[in-house]
Amino acid sequence: MMLQLYVLKTVATRILGAALILMSVLQILDLLDVTSDILDRGLGMAGVAYYAALRLPRLFEQVAPIAVLAGGLFAFSQLARESAVVAMRASGISGYRIVAMAVPAVVAVMLVDALCDLSSRDALTGLANRRQFDLALERETDRVARSGEAALVLLLDIDHFKRVNDT
Repeated sequence: MMLQLYVLKTVATRILGAALILMSVLQILDLLDVTSDILDRGLGMAGVAYYAALRLPRLFEQVAPIAVLAGGLFAFSQLARESAVVAMRASGISGYRIVAMAVPAVVAVMLVDALCDLSSRDALTGLANRRQFDLALERETDRVARSGEAALVLLLDIDHFKRVNDT
């Protein structure tokens, strides 16, 4: 039991660390692109913080798979450096069981990833919800304003959409 908790803690902390580093890099790159536009609108640093907070679920969705791979690699390489894997194998624990000790951390990341996806999609249609629409609209209007291109936003309102969608 203690061994399983040690492996799980090692893997979980490495996955979390990889996710935080990757999300930070993506967040910084995104903010470098849009901060001046947000400040030009007069929203101040509170607007930048609000934008950054709204982007977090989408960023986690983007980095979760690579964070699991990188975190697992970092964790098992650390266990190998400490000869923990050799000790576990010598005590009769199979390689499959060693890897299975990390499964709860991977499942937790997958569940959080699914929740992030649900927070940005409509449950009925699977399309992006209002929050995602607002973020995309803001990004595109900023891009169009910088480039000077023409743009068009088309909105459709369908009455009794559920009945149409269910057919």
